[in-house]
Amino acid sequence: IGCRFCYDACPYEAMELDENNRPVVIEDKCNGCGACESVCVSLQNGSISEGATARAIVVHPLEEVEG
Repeated sequence: IGCRFCYDACPYEAMELDENNRPVVIEDKCNGCGACESVCVSLQNGSISEGATARAIVVHPLEEVEG
């Protein structure tokens, strides 16, 4: 839908827009503050009716991601 709330909310410039204007996290700049996740409206825009169970962007602790 062209949403960029997370991109606009990032205080560390750790997100960029791809060739389709979708926000993408720049891993080297992201510190996991959660600003992007806190403004994500994906679960409010009808995605729940499509089966979504999590926001479009979710911040996980690094040790959880690296396994």
